[in-house]
Amino acid sequence: MHLPQSFTALPRHTEPPWVERGLTLRPLNPGKITQLLLDNVHPKAVSERLGHSSIAITMDMYSHVMPGMQKEAADKIDRAFGATKQPNGDAG
Repeated sequence: MHLPQSFTALPRHTEPPWVERGLTLRPLNPGKITQLLLDNVHPKAVSERLGHSSIAITMDMYSHVMPGMQKEAADKIDRAFGATKQPNGDAG
C-alpha cells in the first residue's frame, strides 16, 4: 500500500497531552472518579484530568452518580430568579 508523503511523515507514536505534563490516569479508577464528583469537585476539572475532549463525555458517563444534581440545580435557579411556590405547589 502506498501512503502519501504527508502520512509517512507523521510520528508513529505521540503521547497524550496529560502524559507529557507528567499526569497519570492510573489512580483515576471509576470509583475514585465517582467520589470526586460526589465530593463536589467541579466536573470540568474531573473531565480535564481524565483527558476527555469535552465535559459532556464525563457527564454522560458519571452524571448518574449525582442523583440530587437536577433538584439542586432547580433550587439554585429558583433562588436566583426569586421563584416562590404557590399554595397549589406551582412555582410562580
